[in-house]
Amino acid sequence: RINKYYRRDSPILPPPIRFDRFTHREPDPDPYFVMIGRIVESKRVDIVSEVFDQIEEAALHVVGNGPLKEYCASMNGVTVHTEMSDTEVEELVSRCVGGIAFAEWEHCGMTPKEFQAAGKPVIVPDEPNLCNHVDNGVTGVIVPVSPDGVKQGIQNVLGQAWNVETIKSVAEEWSEPVFAEKAKHIVNSVVNDK
Repeated sequence: RINKYYRRDSPILPPPIRFDRFTHREPDPDPYFVMIGRIVESKRVDIVSEVFDQIEEAALHVVGNGPLKEYCASMNGVTVHTEMSDTEVEELVSRCVGGIAFAEWEHCGMTPKEFQAAGKPVIVPDEPNLCNHVDNGVTGVIVPVSPDGVKQGIQNVLGQAWNVETIKSVAEEWSEPVFAEKAKHIVNSVVNDK
């Protein structure tokens, strides 16, 4: 966006995540995925919910609120949580089999890193910028933007053993201490360039 609107490059510092708040626990015996965010068309929660309505291998927990809440909640295998504390969200994520971040034109994408901080693979669409968070098959799954793509991602996550420490390591780059160090470096380089 900086390049598009201002025609210049700029250092980018992603916002920090609370890396140390997320923990990994063995997935629940009844496997489930988690989506977190506004329940609106641009987040594609409806598309993802429709896929879970048709499968039996896993369920979907959606954390958020928005105009598509009732529609998504009406699907089989989908539970919508409109009010959860941070601790409850972190517990839900800690026991999931994986996360799903499927928004269109996501500028930053903190949610994939929060899933990864818990050592969970994340399913993302094959488009900017969410695909930048995933090493396909290593820290998550990159899929086409379609119901079949979502279904393929679910099957890939369920059918593979994932290295928790490898996944967590990519999220640590977004932790608060790393953010503070990078911020100092950027500020110093900008000040010294003047």
